[in-house]
Amino acid sequence: MGVHSFDDLAMHVGHDVHVAQYVTFDELGEMRVANVAIECETCYEVLLDYDAPPRKKTISVCHALGACESRPGACDACARLASL
Repeated sequence: MGVHSFDDLAMHVGHDVHVAQYVTFDELGEMRVANVAIECETCYEVLLDYDAPPRKKTISVCHALGACESRPGACDACARLASL
């Protein structure tokens, strides 16, 4: 449901409210925060939440220069991608 007004939020005064973060793993297996939320644990309600903005795709320097193609395993990032 969430909160959209003063009255909605005022209903949670005195409740156990906290901020939580939710994580996901990218294609390289690295953890990143995907969402943060303000939650009322008394009511089990998400009061407000936001998804993280999309990350820009980057490639390793050796991959950009083609070094990984000529030397397999030249960079850890490319090796992790190849193992997926």
